[in-house]
Amino acid sequence: MSSRKEIFSDVADPDEVFNWVAKPNQTCFIFFPALKLGAIGIAIVLFHFFIAKSPIINFAFVLLPLAFIVYIYRVFLYTNTFYTYSSKRILIKSGVFGIDYTIVDFKKISDYKVTVSPIENLFGVGSIHIYTPSNTERKQIAFRNIPVPFEVFKLLKSTGNNSDAN
Repeated sequence: MSSRKEIFSDVADPDEVFNWVAKPNQTCFIFFPALKLGAIGIAIVLFHFFIAKSPIINFAFVLLPLAFIVYIYRVFLYTNTFYTYSSKRILIKSGVFGIDYTIVDFKKISDYKVTVSPIENLFGVGSIHIYTPSNTERKQIAFRNIPVPFEVFKLLKSTGNNSDAN
């Protein structure tokens, strides 16, 4: 992997130091969103075949190809997805056809939430949801499928509290 500074060089301040940089867990990030769609499609096909005894011409056959498209999309998205934070802000780099940066200053963060789904738990990863207030609703960004989410959460909270003091 490139150095921390190089990954975010397009948006980094000259004196900015990134304390932590990570990619999501590859299996959870790529495979499981597609698996959810595929499982729903297979469940619908099985229901119609065994329970309803009706022809299986329905949207289940749309879900299975859609699951494959989601899988391919996530493969390409994974290559450009990185999470980091500095003493000033949180940054997410992602994108398929171009590079997108989501940047939130610590002073704009209102809440955090850490989640570990059963699938994430199997892989020893979790997600940190970061909320910012807006005029109409809370906005959310997330570090998804990252290793040691509770430790990273503590580091984010500590860094955010220190940036508030400055």
